[in-house]
Amino acid sequence: MLDGLTRMENSSKNELVEEKQLPNGMRLSFFNESKIMTADRWIVKLCCRALLPLTDEDFASLPQDDPDFLQYLRKKFAGNLSFSTVRERVFVDDAEQEEVFAELLEIFNGDTLAYLASPSFPQKLMADEVARLSQEYQVKKEMDMLADDEDDDDGPADFSACFAD
Repeated sequence: MLDGLTRMENSSKNELVEEKQLPNGMRLSFFNESKIMTADRWIVKLCCRALLPLTDEDFASLPQDDPDFLQYLRKKFAGNLSFSTVRERVFVDDAEQEEVFAELLEIFNGDTLAYLASPSFPQKLMADEVARLSQEYQVKKEMDMLADDEDDDDGPADFSACFAD
């Protein structure tokens, strides 16, 4: 029984495997987020996160007609443009999980890395994120929910009235 408990405690990984600095300024981090599904079967998961620090120049290139929207963008980006992607395989035998992870990493480095490293990728990603956040901003503005973003943490809710002594 103790061996089963030890196996379940070690049943998931969340470890940094590799980091790369790309010529376009993005920093890639590769994580092994594999975990046991059942018995000797794994979900083998490679997670890649890319970060690009944003400067005032990046925000200066955006339309300046709505200062509140620019402030909203600064808050949402929190200083970085980020992108993440996951590659995974399921029902991988325990004996093969390390080999399958290495294969996923090799395939990613062969296919997707060239796309992420292209000089135009950060600009395209920024444009997509600004468009997505613009829609989010407009909806929140119309619903008068922008002030709610500032006070996200109200602390724990008080449910004591629901319980009798």
